[in-house]
Order: sequence, then C-alpha cells, then structure tokens
Amino acid sequence: MNRTGASCSPTTRSPGFDATKALEITRDRDADIPFVVVSGTLGEERAFQLVKAGANAYVPKDRLERLPDVVSAELGQADARLLKRMDDQNRLRTHRLQSLGTIAGGIAHEFNSLALLDRAMPRKTGDEVLKRVRELRPGLPVIMASGYAVEKLTYRNDTGPLLLVSKPFTVSDLLAHVEASIGKAQKI
Repeated sequence: MNRTGASCSPTTRSPGFDATKALEITRDRDADIPFVVVSGTLGEERAFQLVKAGANAYVPKDRLERLPDVVSAELGQADARLLKRMDDQNRLRTHRLQSLGTIAGGIAHEFNSLALLDRAMPRKTGDEVLKRVRELRPGLPVIMASGYAVEKLTYRNDTGPLLLVSKPFTVSDLLAHVEASIGKAQKI
C-alpha cells in the first residue's frame, strides 16, 4: 500500500495553529491518514486528549528514537483498515450482484427466455458468451451490462434481441430492463 502519514511538530508558534488544528485539518482531508504528534512541550494530559480526539500516537521529542517504529506501526494499521474496508466493500458488491442475479433469474425462469450478461466476466467476456448464446438460441433476449458508455458499444453482427445497459443501475432499473426485454421477445 502506498500511504502517507502526517505529523505535527512546529518549531515556532503560529497563532491559532496547533496540533489540534492540524489533526482537524488532516481528519477532514482523510480520516485514515495516520496522525502522529511529536512535541517536547505538550505534556501527557494534552497528548492523551489528542489521541482521544483522533491522533494515532504521541511521541515526546526526548524519545525520537521511537518515531520510526511508531510511524511504521501506524502505517501498517492504516493499511490493515484499508484492506478490511475494501474486503467489506467487495463482499457487499458480491452480495448485491448475487441478489440481482437471483431476481433476474427468477423473472427469466418464469418466462424461460432471458440471458443477463456483463461485458467483463471472469473466464469469458460477455461478448464471447453472447456469441455462444446466439449459436444455441438465436432469438433469446440478452441484456448486456457494461461499465462503458452504451453509445460506444457496437454489435453490428448481432441479430437477436439485445439491450445494452450502463452500470451502475438499481434493482428497479434491472427489473424494468428485464420486463422490457421479455416483452419485446414475446412480440417477435
């Protein structure tokens, strides 16, 4: 991970700017940036208040040999928090996609006539799957989801019913697309 940390150790006094203000500015910018206070005049009580307010650590100026270890530990903890948050977000995305698949699958099963594809799929692209779908069931309605702008996608050689949908979309959007696709296919 490429993370940066912030520390406050002014050598001169600036009216209205102290460790508390620096912490506030840093947290407003990015709550995950490790904030280590280095001071020779702060005192333990004030240092404790800063840590309670959100600073990650305090290193007295007379113990600067501890600074590299403290910064390294704080960066490691920040990376761990970031990885956990990314993992949680991926789980949420997976759950949402599974839910959408279940909903679309239930509707498609009811009518037995729909393929829901994504252009970026794990082992084969949506385009490859679309080609195979057209070989097996030429008239099957297909909804192709893509993160690319729909206007930039072209399927000149595709002869079956195809609806291109831009991501992100909501469950209600997907349901409307499924119903529209099945409705078009039943009219053919």
